[in-house]
Amino acid sequence: MVNWRVCSYNNLGQQVRVDSLDNVFVAATLSINVFQTGLSAATYDAGVLTVPVIALDDSYSQLELNISNEQPIEFQLASATAISNPNTVSMSRFDGDTLTIPQWVAASLRYRIELLLTNSDPVTLQLSFAEEPQ
Repeated sequence: MVNWRVCSYNNLGQQVRVDSLDNVFVAATLSINVFQTGLSAATYDAGVLTVPVIALDDSYSQLELNISNEQPIEFQLASATAISNPNTVSMSRFDGDTLTIPQWVAASLRYRIELLLTNSDPVTLQLSFAEEPQ
């Protein structure tokens, strides 16, 4: 007789049945991936948007952006710190003139946001898109 234990992962919207060592490994892997995604998700606190990992060409950086305007929502680059061996799960990317942040955590909600480069000196980015991932 197999005893089923169901683990619920609300932020993934999935349930995992654990009935063998293989499924325990899958459940543990899902837990680790959820934890890593949380570590690389952007956060906003006290007027500072922190982007823990962004790919810039062949290097990685952590960004801190200070809010500079509320209508429209704009941020100015406060600091960019080079990092090595980053957690690249849910990593942000800068492509052309758009900074894409796939995971921004606000309270218990997650959003995908895009910021459009509107000025290069000082570096200013304007919120141009936001959605809750499906």
